Amino acid sequence: MEETIEQLLSHLTEGYFLMQVFVIWGLYLTGVIFLYIIRERMPHSWALLLGFPMGISLWVLGGFFLLIVGIPLHPATIGMLVLLGAVLAGIWRNTYYHMRQILDKDWKNKWKLLKLFCFGSVLVFAGTILAVSGLLRVSISNDSVYYYSMYPMILVEKGRLLPVFDSFLTDAGQGTAVLGTLPFFFGFEQSFGIQRFLGLNFLLIFVLAVYEEALKCLSRKKALIVTAMSSLFLATSAPFIIMEKWMMSNHYMMVFLFLVFYLAWRGQGEGKKSIDFHIASGIFAAVLSTLRMEGGMILCFLILCISLLTYGNK
Repeated sequence: MEETIEQLLSHLTEGYFLMQVFVIWGLYLTGVIFLYIIRERMPHSWALLLGFPMGISLWVLGGFFLLIVGIPLHPATIGMLVLLGAVLAGIWRNTYYHMRQILDKDWKNKWKLLKLFCFGSVLVFAGTILAVSGLLRVSISNDSVYYYSMYPMILVEKGRLLPVFDSFLTDAGQGTAVLGTLPFFFGFEQSFGIQRFLGLNFLLIFVLAVYEEALKCLSRKKALIVTAMSSLFLATSAPFIIMEKWMMSNHYMMVFLFLVFYLAWRGQGEGKKSIDFHIASGIFAAVLSTLRMEGGMILCFLILCISLLTYGNK
């Protein structure tokens, strides 16, 4: 038994296994807190499921801003920038007043929210352990090595952009490169686990989105059947499997494209009640524009499409 425990501990600490878990959970927690700061009527389930993508977005946008203005890139400076943004968002949204209103209505809401958060945290830890365990396969190309290793490593070492950087790639993939700095800042060598966890997170987001849309025109039982079939089709489809395990920005583009357009779609016709969905969609759109060279062009097309939706309050 003692030998088995020693082998288990050795495996868990090898390659900073636990550090990957803590970083992913930290991104999730940061995103959830920010979403509750801007929350108006967003369901708790959506706030918890969007926590990790929002955490990634805050890290990417914070790091991207620091590189642009020439402030040294470091977790502390990114953290202070995110904290400043959260405080300003809280002042703008009058978060304290809204939270007091919600919690004062019914004491049970506090315990219900706490139970939901604890359940979500357990799922995050379980999903994170699966994502970083090495059980899920990954595919790596030449571009993966540059974006996931060399370029982010130089950004961490120098803390800023340099004239000697490849100008084409520097302009094309800042968001991906900033996200790739996480392993080098926290010492776990690669960001495969982050991408794999985002894929698992995306599947749950897709399940909830399909279920909510199906409930609008079907009974609960039929909605569950449609959701199960649609989710199974997505999880087993070749395009999703290839993009989900390929260590490139393509996977992030796929996820953020869906989030930007679906959240804009979900918020149509609800007026000011959906402002939290609109804010989240806007932040995800900003990240989308930094992930690839064509991100800005795709975002312009999405803005054109979204502008054609029918909103109760434009």
